[in-house]
Amino acid sequence: MNIVELIREMKGKGIDRDPITFRNAILSCLSNGKGAIHLLDVAFQDIETFNSSVISKWGSIRDIKTYLINMALFVCARKGDITLVAKLFQYMNEDSIHADKVAMYHLIVALSSSGNCVDSMWVLNSMKGDGIANAIALIIFT
Repeated sequence: MNIVELIREMKGKGIDRDPITFRNAILSCLSNGKGAIHLLDVAFQDIETFNSSVISKWGSIRDIKTYLINMALFVCARKGDITLVAKLFQYMNEDSIHADKVAMYHLIVALSSSGNCVDSMWVLNSMKGDGIANAIALIIFT
């Protein structure tokens, strides 16, 4: 049984899934960025069914999405898979989710891990307090 089947079985048996369930599922794909993004898609389909106490504990659905995207960014960035990192930033852009410091850290890690140290330094230098880090990430990935 794979992790997606396990999550579907949990749902079928009425077992609550929460952000931690999906975080662990995404992190189980440490060597498979595409798998992490697939699990993120599964999570996004499921988020709307979270009960209100789970959502209020995390703040909002947007906060949950940001958290889970950051987990997928971690998986993709550590392998230097800049294409998948770009896809995740595109998800953020489509959902009007602004990159936080965790997402920007993963962007820098991805650029550095892919051997693109000049761009990683450019992003890092651009983040020095002038508030344009989100705009830069969108320029790079759109």
